[in-house]
Amino acid sequence: MKKSLKKILTRIRHHGLLSTISYLLVTVILNKIGVEINAVYRAPEIFDKESKTSIFSFFMNFHMISEHDKTLLEKEYGIDYINKIKCKLEHREIFVIGYVDNNIASTFWIKYIEGERKFPFQTFYLLCGDYTQPEYRGKGLQRKSIDYRRYVISHHLTSTIPVIIESSVTNLSSLNNIKKCHFNKIGVYISYHEKLLYSNFNI
Repeated sequence: MKKSLKKILTRIRHHGLLSTISYLLVTVILNKIGVEINAVYRAPEIFDKESKTSIFSFFMNFHMISEHDKTLLEKEYGIDYINKIKCKLEHREIFVIGYVDNNIASTFWIKYIEGERKFPFQTFYLLCGDYTQPEYRGKGLQRKSIDYRRYVISHHLTSTIPVIIESSVTNLSSLNNIKKCHFNKIGVYISYHEKLLYSNFNI
């Protein structure tokens, strides 16, 4: 309780009372009733940056994942997660692993979507499913993974399809990473248990 109060007071000092109230409203109250407010960003059309890092690997089918990595994934996330990976890879999604010192530090996804009504695009790639183990956070893995996934799309997939990423409006760390990768904000939408309530896009 003391930690939570200290966190709130720190936020008030840094962001102001109104910002803190808005933050609590969205993250605590709306989250409890299942309402999400997400900002949506689109990648610039051209991506010619070369991948200069070897800390990521991408997988287009389950057999590409080494037995060593499968063992680590099962140990870290459980057998249900392994089955989830299998299922997603069968549906044209692409799995990305981020490594630190040869350990699996983070996991990410590239999702191919067509016929989605939530966004104003018929077909697009969605960068999603970002997760970094707590002990590896703060190392810039999410930001590096965004560039890496764009590299994978531009060099191994159909690079003419729009690349989209979204984040909760209260996840300031994620929003900063997206902006640092030069994505352009194109809109906001509100959903309730995955049902679209409101959207506003400017493209």
